[in-house]
Amino acid sequence: MEEEGLLNVTHVSGSSAGALVGGFLAAGQKPSEMVDPVLKIRREDMWDLGAFAGLLKGQKFHGILKDQLLVQNFEDTLIPIGVCSYDILKFKTNVITNGCNIDLATAIHASCCVLVPSIISVFIFLLLCLSRCLFYLLLS
Repeated sequence: MEEEGLLNVTHVSGSSAGALVGGFLAAGQKPSEMVDPVLKIRREDMWDLGAFAGLLKGQKFHGILKDQLLVQNFEDTLIPIGVCSYDILKFKTNVITNGCNIDLATAIHASCCVLVPSIISVFIFLLLCLSRCLFYLLLS
């Protein structure tokens, strides 16, 4: 709709896939220009195992983002953008914007980040939840 002049985008926000598409749009790419880079991303392009079973490092995906985005910094985007990510340690959603000292690729990467289920990663997550609950109980 924007390419046909029917919609004037003044701000963009998104999480996960919305952050990915919003990041390309904010960086100055037209929707028709986003299709090829996004559709070229395959699982093996992102599948770099981390230190814990079930976790991915994500360096491959981060590299793709840095290569494909036309700008690297929030300050350089043509359209202001807010990227939502979830902090599993604080149980809180963050909105990353201009002035947060995080580059655009890192913000999108954080928003698209997902824990791959496995016994160990689920166990670690449950331990974090339990320890947080116990901490709050001790404080009250």
